[in-house]
Amino acid sequence: MKKISDILFAKNGRRVFIFFIPVLIFSIKIQAQVSTERQTLDCDPFVAPVLFGLSQTYIFCKNNSVGFGVSNSKTGQKYRFSVYRNGGENLRAGPLSGNGGQLSISETMRCAQNAGEYRVTATNDCGSSAAASFYAFYGSVDNLSITGWGGNAVTFNWMPSGPKPAVTYYYAVTTQSDPTSPLITYLTTTDTTASVSGLVTGTTYYIHVRVKGAVWNAITVNEYFNCPGGDFPTQTLKFISCAGTPAVGSISPAYAVACNGGTTTLTASGGNTYQWYKEDNSIITGATTSSYTASTAGEYRVYITTGAGCAGMVSSATVTQTSVTTGVFSGGGCFHVGDSVRLGISKTVVGQTYKVLKDGVEVASLQGIGKAAESIDTIWYNFKFTATSQAGTYTVRVNNPYCTAVDFGSVSVSTYGSWIGTLNVNWGDPLNWSCGGVPDANTDVIIKSSATHFPEINASDAYCKSLDVETGASIKVKAGLHLFITGP
Repeated sequence: MKKISDILFAKNGRRVFIFFIPVLIFSIKIQAQVSTERQTLDCDPFVAPVLFGLSQTYIFCKNNSVGFGVSNSKTGQKYRFSVYRNGGENLRAGPLSGNGGQLSISETMRCAQNAGEYRVTATNDCGSSAAASFYAFYGSVDNLSITGWGGNAVTFNWMPSGPKPAVTYYYAVTTQSDPTSPLITYLTTTDTTASVSGLVTGTTYYIHVRVKGAVWNAITVNEYFNCPGGDFPTQTLKFISCAGTPAVGSISPAYAVACNGGTTTLTASGGNTYQWYKEDNSIITGATTSSYTASTAGEYRVYITTGAGCAGMVSSATVTQTSVTTGVFSGGGCFHVGDSVRLGISKTVVGQTYKVLKDGVEVASLQGIGKAAESIDTIWYNFKFTATSQAGTYTVRVNNPYCTAVDFGSVSVSTYGSWIGTLNVNWGDPLNWSCGGVPDANTDVIIKSSATHFPEINASDAYCKSLDVETGASIKVKAGLHLFITGP
């Protein structure tokens, strides 16, 4: 092998003299026997999911926690937690791996949109599948709104608290503002719209609506413990009856989501003047334009006046709140070129996006699969370590459609042969290398421009398989010494 007194490395304009150690390559022909027999999966006996605890059909009031889980999850099976309503699936968690015991998630009944069939579906790799479910009814009334008025009559509707005709509602149009007044005669309906005529022009009326109860599969549904106040809450609108034909106002969006600590804007239409009210029908001081910026969850109503001489609360909108939930980021370590790298994000949430960043630059985007109380749900970012440039610090940036992104976690992906130079300039000091090992003839070396010190070969000859010097970095070889690069 030839030697020279020193090596000048040329990268980005530098000249380079590289000496390769000759390598003998032997070609060996190996004959492999390939089986053409079709392989079949070996699955344990399938076990259908069994609901546990409070995973039962109930009427839940606003902000009640909904139990949602199985008592007998089986290792080797996967579980999907979904809410079905209006014929569509809303995935809440999964697929999650069975753990041999309880497997559940936490849900909160925030509004009528959370009502539906709560279903757990189990599957295995052999194609077996079974489901267990219950129905969660909503014990309140959302978005009570006037859809037609004038001619001394009124028509109004609200969001369903469960499928028709399972839920029965009380409703009344009366001059009594107190919904508990004994002077009120309530009517019942299994629909979500009602009309009343024969009203008196110029008189203030109140529309009261609440849930009466529900029947599911011919069985009366029980209330989930007790609602605040001991009964299902009544929603109330007030308006002044008129003989004209006013425009029907509305609020958009009917359902809005605000991030905790943030706001969302509601916009009303149909009026000449506007006044916004809270859920308890208390006035919001100063909120007198067609738009209102809400910062807390609840029902919001708008009172309008019209050119036809009519006035009243014509619409309600529901605001719910959400937040960004961080998880746990794991993995990392030291890798050779050709190794497989696996980074995991556990305790993820459906509806959140998890972006994996390397040194602040996005390299992957993953969707959450749901947080389970008795499981470790993990999404994976897998990649082949093919170049030393993949080494760096990896973090996660999580967000949802309503909240500002939050960064969490930090793992280091290092490669043998990555110069960090934290101690000094000595090539032969293992503490100057990312994985604590001085390169040899099989090591791909990268000299990073972010290093504290740049390397010098000043004590003995050095070896590496390849050498990459980033822009702004450098390497020095003392006269009389050599850096041997063996090549591919």
